[in-house]
Amino acid sequence: STTEFVIRYTVSDQTFWDNNGGANYHVDSARPNTVGGSVILNKAVARRGSQAGGGFVFTTSWVEGEIFVKNLSFQKHVGIRLSANGGASFHDTNASFSGNVSVAVGVSQVEIWKFKTPELNLDQSTVNFKFAIFYNNPDSGEWFWDNNFGQDYTLSKTDLATIE
Repeated sequence: STTEFVIRYTVSDQTFWDNNGGANYHVDSARPNTVGGSVILNKAVARRGSQAGGGFVFTTSWVEGEIFVKNLSFQKHVGIRLSANGGASFHDTNASFSGNVSVAVGVSQVEIWKFKTPELNLDQSTVNFKFAIFYNNPDSGEWFWDNNFGQDYTLSKTDLATIE
């Protein structure tokens, strides 16, 4: 049996849908450990905080979230490639293994990896973070990307803005 689904996310009270270019996403229970491709963003949340230093208080910002990964090998590097300045520069942050989750009841599982980018001074040159999710399998040398179909994800820098 196959489970069919689309993805819905909300930013600044606007709802968007991702239906895999009109084909919808499918998880085939005959092929365990499959989700979308080999890596897919599950959730990303923008956060803001503050840090004091030198008599000043600085506003900081970061992104945290979860990634679903197909278990192709024991060794893997999973993470987020993030830009806080509209793509002028990017920084990679590794994710940490958090557990497994069932996709098709009793048959298919994927790994959950969690990430939190460093808390840096809020860059106000743009209103959004820009990012992609990566998975490197060092055993095969393969790289897998979830970059929102080539356009990268954008996430408002507003505290608690979410992509799910």
